Amino acid sequence: MDRATYPRTIVNDRQRRMLDIVWDDSPAQRLPHALLRAQCKCTVCQSQRLLATAMQVAPAVPPSDVRIEEIRQVGVYGVQLVFSDGHERGIYPWDYLRTITSTPGLSAGRGSVSGEAANDFRNVGGDAGDGAAVAGDQRVIAGADRFVGDAAAG
Repeated sequence: MDRATYPRTIVNDRQRRMLDIVWDDSPAQRLPHALLRAQCKCTVCQSQRLLATAMQVAPAVPPSDVRIEEIRQVGVYGVQLVFSDGHERGIYPWDYLRTITSTPGLSAGRGSVSGEAANDFRNVGGDAGDGAAVAGDQRVIAGADRFVGDAAAG
């Protein structure tokens, strides 16, 4: 990528288990939580995928009910995703997130993500108590006007 591109809006919908991203220069992107877990770039996950390839077996697929519980900003570089299965090692740079589109058995897409204000980050949905780790947390991210922790569902 020639110039840094940042998301305007990131919406973590825990009920649908989807991460919706609106980029400042392209259509919206909708990524299932399980897909993001399967595409983790940490050394443990990459090693497991390489080993599966070497052994000519299918790589492990995360459970379909895995959810993103928390999103942590990593400077202007990207985000660290904390999953409901306890995995929190992977860092997802902005450039890498933009390349994730689909994996066999999991779907993702680009299209319209509507109903959310631009230039913010939100966690929506889930059970009572979800989002406690980010409730009330506000931070500015590069290229965005605001970074809002926990938003009311609906």
